[in-house]
Amino acid sequence: MLKCLAELGPAARARGFVGLACPLWGLPEWEHEAFALPAWATDALSHLPMRFFHARDDDVVSIDHLTAYGQRFPNARCLPLASGGHMFDRDLSAIAIAISEL
Repeated sequence: MLKCLAELGPAARARGFVGLACPLWGLPEWEHEAFALPAWATDALSHLPMRFFHARDDDVVSIDHLTAYGQRFPNARCLPLASGGHMFDRDLSAIAIAISEL
């Protein structure tokens, strides 16, 4: 989704982006060129409010991806959760609040 938003730019008219346990394609073990963000994505998405959620105990996509998103998009809010695994223990209340704030 972020790749599409970067390619479309402001024409996409997105109000924001909320990522849930999403991998940052291009990191080790997640190399897939078709999904990787272009080098210019940081600039293209700088106008877009972003929130990334990731549980520290996610055993599918490591918490390192959240850190990498924070480095790639300094204006994004990266919100680590103490637990919840890859499916957030099916408790999306914190995510619902973040969406309502956008």
